[in-house]
Parts: sequence; structure tokens; C-alpha cells
Amino acid sequence: MTGQRTLEDVGVKRTRQADEAHLDPNDDAARKSQPQPKKAHTEYTDAKHNDAQTKAKENQGSKSNAGPDSTSANQNKESEPKRPSSEPKAAESGSTKGGAESEQPAAEATTGEADAKAPLSTSVAKPEGLVEEGRVYFFYRPRVNVDHPTSVTDIQRFFMILAPTSRPQAPFRLLIIGKKRLPIADRHERFFGFVEATADKMETLTGQLGQTGSQPATRGYNTTEPARVAGEGVYEIVDRGGRKTSFAYKLEIPQELGEVQQELQIKKEASYTLSMKNPTLDDPPNAGLSKKANYEGGQKKQFGNYRWIPCQDPSLLDAERCEFILIGATEDLQGQMGEGGEHLQKAAADDIDSYLKDVAPDGVDEHDALMAKLRDEINASAAHLPTDAAATGKWQ
Repeated sequence: MTGQRTLEDVGVKRTRQADEAHLDPNDDAARKSQPQPKKAHTEYTDAKHNDAQTKAKENQGSKSNAGPDSTSANQNKESEPKRPSSEPKAAESGSTKGGAESEQPAAEATTGEADAKAPLSTSVAKPEGLVEEGRVYFFYRPRVNVDHPTSVTDIQRFFMILAPTSRPQAPFRLLIIGKKRLPIADRHERFFGFVEATADKMETLTGQLGQTGSQPATRGYNTTEPARVAGEGVYEIVDRGGRKTSFAYKLEIPQELGEVQQELQIKKEASYTLSMKNPTLDDPPNAGLSKKANYEGGQKKQFGNYRWIPCQDPSLLDAERCEFILIGATEDLQGQMGEGGEHLQKAAADDIDSYLKDVAPDGVDEHDALMAKLRDEINASAAHLPTDAAATGKWQ
């Protein structure tokens, strides 16, 4: 089984700490000449940090012994606030001593963790009618008492997490697809789904997926395994003339599909018609959720007396227990969506390229670096989410 690897394991640029260990802590010129890493993922233990703390304490001591006039004058100057040594260095990066340090706080303050909400950028213009774009993550959970599924019949749930990047204040959303896989696009299959939960932080949702359980049964115990990660990509929702909206994605990880992705119908790219269900209308027998989304005001008015409407307002997906339907459309994004498909393909390529350029040094395996990016974005280690299925394409 492939081990869980972090950004540091795959050789992310973190040489500055080692370089600074040989520098004079008071030599500012030598420090400025050192390359600033774009990402950092370790504890701050370099000499500069200790020097900053010493200067902060000296500042505070001199202020406490100064008279009223001196105190008033000092308030108009840049000063370094006293902070506990356990506080992250990001909080100290804005402090200055005569302005010498203020030119390079950004590199000191970065954490190095890949961000699921980092904006997508591409040289291709955004398509007309773009409703929302972001990153999408695929998961599956094995059935009770199944610790190593070998097919779709061995799983109990198929999930997607949407991380909207075009709407930074929107929540992360955990979606459940009813048939335990995606619709086959070319067959135009229609699958029901709903938003199970929303959260302001990714780890809140992945923490739920990583939960395990054991309950007494007639014989022994029923055990529940954590969900497995099956892939990551970028997505967009596009309004197509006011009568329908498309949900499309372009896969980033894995770059080569395995048996897991093939059975879950996770393609390299695909598009679906997305429609939202009116929660105020009665369902046919044995259909729909018993507890439904509670839309109010303008959101509720959008439905009128229609049972299904296009998702022209992405905030409709921000409501827990909202219901939707995905209808398979195509695996040829550019053929069906034109500039929308081209934009999504380019966004995925640029997302990968910019990450590798910023974080992964020369000689690091691209696959390992992208898997480290995925694990950071979903907080896989803390949530105890296995990622081998995404890494190898094999059931886990």
C-alpha cells in the first residue's frame, strides 16, 4: 500500500532554514540575499525568528520605562508587539524594526499547504454564462463490514465535495449521488443527488468522511470504514441560454484512470445537465428526501410552480438537503460546451502547472507532488482518509 506522503516528503523547497543556520543572525544583507521559499510547511525555528523575539522583548522593556512623552512618541512609530513564542510566525511577519524587515513578510508567513479555495487562473477567457467554478473531489465509502471493496457493489456511498473558488465566501459542500457512481454521460443516465452537509472549512467535511464506527450486532460488531479518495479535478457550472445549466469537470488526479475510476464512471472529463428540485412540491411515493432544504425569499421565488429549474443561482447549492438531478450529456467538453469546455481544460492544466512551478522542485516526481497537493487540500492525514485509490486507481 502506498504510504501517505506530505509536501515535505516529496521534496518541497524548504532549504532556507538550513541556509540560514550558517548566517550571522544580525547580518540583514546576507539574509535578504537568500532565496525566499514560496511555500513553507514546517515549524519556524530559524535564527531570524529568535532574533525577532529578542528585539520584541527589548522594545517592550524600553517602553515600560519611558515617560508619558516618550510613550506618546513611540505610538506614532512602527513598533513590534509582544507575542507569545508559541504564536505562528505569520503573526510576526508584519512587525518591523526601522522598516528593514517589512519588505519580505509574505514569504515568511506562508504555510505551504495547498488551498482548495485558491483561485483558478487561466489565459483562456471565462465563458459567457459562467455561474460558478472551483475544485471537485470524489470519495467512496465501503459497505458495513467490508474493509477492502473490489467493486461498486461493495460500497455504500459515493460522495463529491465542491470547493467554489469563484465564490470565496461560499461554503464547501458535501454531495451524495444516489446510484453510488456518476451517470454514464453517453447514455444520458439521470441520477438523483443532494447536498448532505456544508461547512466553512474543508476539514469539517473530510473529518466526517474519515469517521469510523463499530456497533454491536447479532454476531460480533458491525464496523464502518473511512471513505476513500478516488480523485480530484476542477469544475464549472455554466448557464446555457437560460433553459438549462451544465455541470462539467476536468480530472486532474489520477492522470491515468484505473479500475476504481472506471467503475465509478469518473472520466477524464465529462458534462451533465444540472437541475435543482423544488422542495415545496410533493414527491411521488418513495421518492425524495423526507427533510428538505428550507429556501426563503428570493431563492424560494426562483422555483415558482416548477418542479425542476436550472441552477442559474449557485447559492441554491449552499443549502443543506437541497436536491438536484444530474443527466449525462457528453465526455467531449469542447464539442458540446465550446469555449466553456476549452476554459475548463485550460484551467485544469494551468492549475497543475502553477502548482508544480511554485512548489515542486526539479527532479520531484509529478505524480507524487500532485498527490501531496491533494492530501493537503482535503486534510487527508488528520481526517485519516486513505488515498491509494486515487494514487493507483486500484480498489482500497
